[in-house]
Amino acid sequence: MESNIKKPDGVFLIESSPFLATTPGHYHFIHRYEDQENSITKVNLDVFSGGEIEVPTGELILADAFHGLQQAHNPRLKIKPGVYNTVVTVANFSHSLSRKKQKFAYFTIIIDEKLFAERRAKQIDLIEVGHNPNISQETLLMTWQSYLPPPGWIEEESVEEIEITTGAMAVLDLSVGRSGLPPNTPESGVGWYEALFEHGVPRSWFDTMDSHEPYMSGYANFYLPSMEHSDQPSPGNMILCRADSGSGSYYIYKEVALVQNALEEKLIALHVDFQAIPRNHMKP
Repeated sequence: MESNIKKPDGVFLIESSPFLATTPGHYHFIHRYEDQENSITKVNLDVFSGGEIEVPTGELILADAFHGLQQAHNPRLKIKPGVYNTVVTVANFSHSLSRKKQKFAYFTIIIDEKLFAERRAKQIDLIEVGHNPNISQETLLMTWQSYLPPPGWIEEESVEEIEITTGAMAVLDLSVGRSGLPPNTPESGVGWYEALFEHGVPRSWFDTMDSHEPYMSGYANFYLPSMEHSDQPSPGNMILCRADSGSGSYYIYKEVALVQNALEEKLIALHVDFQAIPRNHMKP
């Protein structure tokens, strides 16, 4: 641990610090002040598997888990149908690496495993020779750039950023929302709070997120039960991920690679930035 502190993998000014999703290491962020001495924020980044997310329809919902999510009419983005690995990048601001100082920094869905692995290998090479390992701004594009090629965004119900007020994000396929979530009718006494979030028995959404197994506390990946018959197959899985920076709007980034002589942009990954890492969050 001491060697990491003495030799950080990157030192950045706070106003120009990079995008470090899926980039483990030890980093220093310098805060410059006119009327007092500069200070340094030291952050350890670790990357953990978040399991798979099934997207059979190719329409992916990302929404506030306990407020914005609905049975239907959710903002969503369109990707190639498939099953994708997810990872979470966790920031630790404690010298002792205490879990109390951990924050979820980024949530990532890996779309192209081969290109993602190539990008990670290049980052490791940069770290080993003492160079900046951040993801290049040239390959990092905001979802609001409407000229991007497919997979693109659904025009009527597109999502540029996630508005979170309850401190947690839900990730699921469109079909799971339609067939795996019951009607939310709190006025009748059977709203989602009673039926899903905190229903008084194990496996409520609150309990699942609080568990330390099989993922860390604050993260859950589980299959929803069939609403019609208990012996029927699950409609699919969903992910719940804590947003430790509190209420706010969190941008979704596309990471792309230029292939075929730079004539085509290929989607590598989707990243949700929870703004735990000190950086200038202006749009690139």
